[in-house]
Amino acid sequence: KGGCGAVCPSHNIPCVGCWGPTDDLNVTSEYNLLKEKGYDPDEIITKIRKFGGSGVVELVKDLEKKKGAKK
Repeated sequence: KGGCGAVCPSHNIPCVGCWGPTDDLNVTSEYNLLKEKGYDPDEIITKIRKFGGSGVVELVKDLEKKKGAKK
């Protein structure tokens, strides 16, 4: 979507047509759903970072802490 306001291109990350950031992220539910479907937690976190942008960095850090605590 042209002019979505995403920071990706300004940080030399190519646009993948994700339609830009959303105001109502639910990262914890997304993480848990993908984990239930059998995705590797490290892969989930990598994808969340890639497509979530800088706004989810703290959420991802929290997920990583929880993941580490469950090991």
